Amino acid sequence: MHYTEEQFLAANEIPIVDILRGNGKQIKKVGNVQIWTTHDSLRFNGSKWFRFSTGEGGRSVGFCMSFFDMPCAAAVSYLLQTFRPELADLESETIRRSLHGGSSNDKSECAAERKISSENIPSKNPTNDLLRNYLCQVRCIDPRVVSFFIQAGNLYETKGTHHIAFVGRDRDARVRNIQLRGIDDSNGKYRKNVKGSDLSFGFCHQGVTNRVYVFEAPIDLMSFLTLYPKDWKRHSYVALGGVSKNALLRMLADNENIDTVVLCLDNDDAGRKACKKIADEMETIEGIKLRRLFPIHKDWNEDLVAQSEEMEGEQICHHLLS
Repeated sequence: MHYTEEQFLAANEIPIVDILRGNGKQIKKVGNVQIWTTHDSLRFNGSKWFRFSTGEGGRSVGFCMSFFDMPCAAAVSYLLQTFRPELADLESETIRRSLHGGSSNDKSECAAERKISSENIPSKNPTNDLLRNYLCQVRCIDPRVVSFFIQAGNLYETKGTHHIAFVGRDRDARVRNIQLRGIDDSNGKYRKNVKGSDLSFGFCHQGVTNRVYVFEAPIDLMSFLTLYPKDWKRHSYVALGGVSKNALLRMLADNENIDTVVLCLDNDDAGRKACKKIADEMETIEGIKLRRLFPIHKDWNEDLVAQSEEMEGEQICHHLLS
């Protein structure tokens, strides 16, 4: 069922605390802040929320999508039917008049959260030279893997700032998520999601087999492809942009043939906890088989760099002996 922008706006005005209480969730008060006991990094005020552990935030519709795995239309339907039933089936003009003078030009928070406007998309640099040098020389990723994602339009160097842009697209190839990271040592810790990004559309490759490999970060994904290149294009791969399962759920929803999920998250405490949490939450999805691959070091890029250094050392030794 389709809803008007005004209906999205109405749904997005529902207080988060009402949504949680309506679903039987426990809430506690810490100082002047209310906290959902299950997610202690979550903060909410009225219909707005922010999750510090993932950098995600927004309003009520996005909250239902993120925490209750609802598609956008289902979230709007649930919120209106439950909390604003008088608006659920009304015509657009009637709804608009009831929203405290809101105009028909108002944009729904859902649409704003889930769509990157063209003016927010960083421009492409004329070349990808710094990007290639960083990913191939510093991170040791196979240049062919880097070229593949550049040619697909999902990887580029930004103009002016010279950041790396990792792009996530929907099934219609529209840009829905851009994650930026710094390249050189001076901005290597720079991390930012472009305004309007929907993290459920992860940096990915969609293959034809029944298997998807899941990573925390795009660089780990590309490192894994460098380490295990055989027939890699046949399989599917997705980077979560952290440890939230939303990009994985999107991949499964868009690829009904996938029935095997291989979790390749970091080999650290956070990665292991995230794997267990995802596995526990996905047990209810019928027909999905879960596997786990551990990198030897903390992550797959550390494995790749270590292997590259070892191979370089062997080549130096061979040269000396010859």
